[in-house]
Amino acid sequence: MTAKQKSPQKSPLDGVLRTAELLLAARQHERAGRVREAMDCCMAAVAEAAWCGAWAAQAVGLRRLGALHHHRNELAAARESWRTSVEVAMRAGESAIAVEALISLGNVELALGNFAMARDAYREGLAALGDDHQALRARIERALAGLAETEAKREATRAA
Repeated sequence: MTAKQKSPQKSPLDGVLRTAELLLAARQHERAGRVREAMDCCMAAVAEAAWCGAWAAQAVGLRRLGALHHHRNELAAARESWRTSVEVAMRAGESAIAVEALISLGNVELALGNFAMARDAYREGLAALGDDHQALRARIERALAGLAETEAKREATRAA
């Protein structure tokens, strides 16, 4: 290839568009039950978003990847993906995306009976929200109420 035949340079906008396409494809694969393909698309979207600086999209991709790991019962990988999603989202100023990942993390910990870890994740989500996002706040408050109820039932069962 000569100097005049250089391949066209990819722009950050191309990267943003490609990231969106990959996240959409991941969702389609997931809905069709093709978890491996969905994971491949999420990982490619995360890498593309990192390249072009689309931090919110990277955080979304990481959150979706965490959910896919959870579907495959890969809990350590799910936790790591959600935690990384939180970090990226908070750096990008996208608290709602971070909170979605924290809710997912809290829900899994609750299901596993890790009440303290679930509570910590939910409380971290509340702290990240500030005064914004009343719907997310309500979801976390319901989750905390459910957690308290589950703990009370567990204690009552132990006492009986």
